[in-house]
Amino acid sequence: MYRNKESVIIGRNQNPWKEINQTSLRESGVEFVRRRSGGGTVYHDLGNTNYSVMIPRETFNRDTNARLVASALNSQDIGIPAYVNERHDVVVHGKKVSGSAYKIINKRAYHHGTMLINAQLDRLGDLLRNTKTSLHTKGVESVRSPVANLASFSSLITHDLFVECVTQAFREKYYPDDHWDDEVVQVDSGNEIVKQGAEELRSWEWRFGQTPEFTHDMNKPFSWGDVNVHITSKRGIITHSQIKGLDIPGTALVGLRYGSLETAEEILMKSYTTPPDHIQQFLTWLRHEM
Repeated sequence: MYRNKESVIIGRNQNPWKEINQTSLRESGVEFVRRRSGGGTVYHDLGNTNYSVMIPRETFNRDTNARLVASALNSQDIGIPAYVNERHDVVVHGKKVSGSAYKIINKRAYHHGTMLINAQLDRLGDLLRNTKTSLHTKGVESVRSPVANLASFSSLITHDLFVECVTQAFREKYYPDDHWDDEVVQVDSGNEIVKQGAEELRSWEWRFGQTPEFTHDMNKPFSWGDVNVHITSKRGIITHSQIKGLDIPGTALVGLRYGSLETAEEILMKSYTTPPDHIQQFLTWLRHEM
């Protein structure tokens, strides 16, 4: 059971430019992470509590864990009428309060989920609202659902009470007759394996470079003419592009990182006859659209 500071977490096979409002993310200083498991995008803050279950592969059942969490909410101590829907989400009165994802590796599996207790749901909307309708991805897209905090169904619910009741539900399921130890584990951030894993998750190559192939069509009427751009990107790198309305071949953008377009201005200014102010306006607009 754990909580994170304000952050956005995308699934292993998702597109951060499609799932996240990158402008809002930058302006708010919120970080995003690509996790190693699949599934959709979720929002974390201290009003959201997460659970993670690590078990042998042969005993893994996604519904079992979700139902245990739902049963904890239905317990006498909390009294919230939660149930698990066909998408394995925990819902209350039709509103999603918990989503989950999982990963299976060799003989092991882990299943983790969120629980909206008293999260800033308005921030969730700001950070995940994306209007890039002309961006088409081969990655997994999130399924948007109406959400709610547990606090809207009970004035008694807290992080500590949720942790206590979920722990009890798992204890009764897996260790009904055995001794059970509750322990808070302190992970040494200096541990080399932990350090390497954290560095990888922070890297551009993981956060953006793992993005499945996608295309993005954009157009803009400038005072000096209309511009149309078509871009194909794979692993965060532009692999093909077409530019209409400027004396710039599409190949000029190939090989650049989608989004940042680092070195693009230097390349275009040196190589082509398009007026410098047109190039600057074009790149400012293009970066904003990305």
